[in-house]
Amino acid sequence: MDRVKEKNFNKTGYAGNSPLLIYTLCYLSGIIFGNSHSYDCNIYLYLSVLFTIITLTAYYFNFYIRAVNLDIFLKLMLGASLFTAGNFNISQSPYAKKNLFSNLLTKEEKTEIRLVAKSDIKINRNYSTSHCFSPEYNEGVLLYLDKKIESNNCEIGDTIITKIPLREITTPNGSLFDRKGYYNKMRIFSQGYLREGNFTIIKPKGKTAVQHLKSRMALFIKEFRAAADNQEWADMIIAITTGDKSYLDQESKDAFISSGTMHLMAVSGLHAGFLFIFISFILSFLGNRLLPKIVRSVAIITALWIYCAIAGFSPSSLRAAIMISMLTIYRLTGRSSLSLNSLCASALLITLFSPESLYEPGFVLSYVAFLSILFINPKIDSLVHSDNKIVRWFWGVISISIACQIGTSLISISLFGFFPLYFLIANILLMPLSAIIIYLCCSTALLWLAGFGYNLFFKALEITAKTIYYIAARVESLPYSRLEADINAGYRLIIISLILVIFVDFGLQRGQKRYICAGLALNAVIVYLLS
Repeated sequence: MDRVKEKNFNKTGYAGNSPLLIYTLCYLSGIIFGNSHSYDCNIYLYLSVLFTIITLTAYYFNFYIRAVNLDIFLKLMLGASLFTAGNFNISQSPYAKKNLFSNLLTKEEKTEIRLVAKSDIKINRNYSTSHCFSPEYNEGVLLYLDKKIESNNCEIGDTIITKIPLREITTPNGSLFDRKGYYNKMRIFSQGYLREGNFTIIKPKGKTAVQHLKSRMALFIKEFRAAADNQEWADMIIAITTGDKSYLDQESKDAFISSGTMHLMAVSGLHAGFLFIFISFILSFLGNRLLPKIVRSVAIITALWIYCAIAGFSPSSLRAAIMISMLTIYRLTGRSSLSLNSLCASALLITLFSPESLYEPGFVLSYVAFLSILFINPKIDSLVHSDNKIVRWFWGVISISIACQIGTSLISISLFGFFPLYFLIANILLMPLSAIIIYLCCSTALLWLAGFGYNLFFKALEITAKTIYYIAARVESLPYSRLEADINAGYRLIIISLILVIFVDFGLQRGQKRYICAGLALNAVIVYLLS
């Protein structure tokens, strides 16, 4: 779904024909600026209202009175209005940098607290956990539960009343993973241990549609894990299809991280694309008249958003759901869709309701990967021409994998501290297998809802999951599978500039690009000598 096939792809014109691009950048810049500076949020509100009034006034004069030379001023004011709106939005968010502090840890030790369960109880090998939220203190708590507590006792939406002591979440000494920072970004600052008999559970009078869906999904996962002969492959399937990696052991996570295929366990455009193809195929018997097209489009959009809810409305799944919904509507109405404009619209919608998403690695990686497919992939894809469908598909997977790796490698190195050398081999082998997993799971879920025969696909799922893990583990075991890297800010800027100059057309001739690339390479040598 994310592959762009356009001949004579003019990237400068493509960006220029996306009216939302500049305004999205203004809004996102406002979020970044507002999170870095602790000014009074009312200032941003007043400025945003002022710029909006000026923009509307300028639009009136430009449209009705036909005043000249107002176009540029109108765009500047609209950009300024969105910039200040981004500032105001992030300053009001509880996830803003200035608001990342705990109120629960300052309470008296024996104070009663009410916690709402936001996730089902995750039963791991050594412990059970649940993410909860305190409405009174507006922050989350990570609960560790006694093994004696049955998982059916606490469901999503239940209120837990307890007086347990809470302690601050910390990062273990010598750990490469910033555990404290990871949870703090989700406004989870404290953790506690829940023993049998020191809490009370109150069931809600009614649940929202999303809570019902999550409860049903938790029940399905529980039955699926119980019916599986081996929970390890069941946990892998859950991670690939829902993005929930909490059941996976560290060894399995390391295998996928080292092979450069961890993105298969984050619900994104790849997963949404597979679901789009699956539903389109299932409903293809309806035909191509207007009414069947409407029914098929409604079914696709509904299924996508249900899938997005199952994935916990993660930024990558939201991006995919919004863009494929737009694509489906465009196809229904016969209009052409503009991928970059759809991408900007999805970014605006997500950050409008959740401005802190801009700082989530999943958000950044998802959007950078899609931009890489838009701007870098066409040049790589054009290197091989063939009329053979198998060769075209095979090269398509290779070109998209290379493009995404070029675009996201700096972010991945910053997050994990290494570069997966054999990412191309692993992606070529594992992407088709992940598609098989998703199609089999869709069929299993449909039969489970029907109430019969869903265990028919278990053997096929087990074989596919074992094959996926075997490949990821073998790739990880290859020599130099992880190239340790630590790229400083100077090198990152030079590498980003090189990528832009090589793959994005700015109206520059080939000779001019060579001079710029040579200059950037010389700068890289100077940075190395001075470091």
